[in-house]
Amino acid sequence: QKQEAENLTGIPVTIMLDGEKTPDPELAALLGQLDSGKLTGRQANWVRQELLGYWTERLHKAHSALMEHYSHVPAIAKKLKAAQKEWESFQDSLEAAYAACLTEEDEKGEEKKNTSYCLYNEKEQNSQWFQFNMLRLDCSNTERHCRTLEELLDIIKMNGL
Repeated sequence: QKQEAENLTGIPVTIMLDGEKTPDPELAALLGQLDSGKLTGRQANWVRQELLGYWTERLHKAHSALMEHYSHVPAIAKKLKAAQKEWESFQDSLEAAYAACLTEEDEKGEEKKNTSYCLYNEKEQNSQWFQFNMLRLDCSNTERHCRTLEELLDIIKMNGL
């Protein structure tokens, strides 16, 4: 069933049958780099950017496969498209709120000076810290949404829906 579903969609089935697990080598390589402990902050952010690209591409494939699967059922395809658009809007709003919290915007929407962050080259360090946190949010949400769509696709394919 798993192979059948993979053949129909062109993307790996993520639900593991009988405890079986086939890791994605690209994902394993990216996570291995992050877990190595050998990267500087800037290098780690670069890898996180690649990881975000990985999840974004995988999300696009899952969404495209769902849209293709339901291309003959316009009502469902319309709902899937609307749900994806709403998710993107939510993601944008969440990023804006998260960024405001991280930069300590005041009530006028202007960035406050973070007086507790006194390191050499404060602007550079703050930028890396900000990037790390924003990338972590983006990666986490994109991965979660991707896995949700992949799970839905797996269920649909494995049950002949």
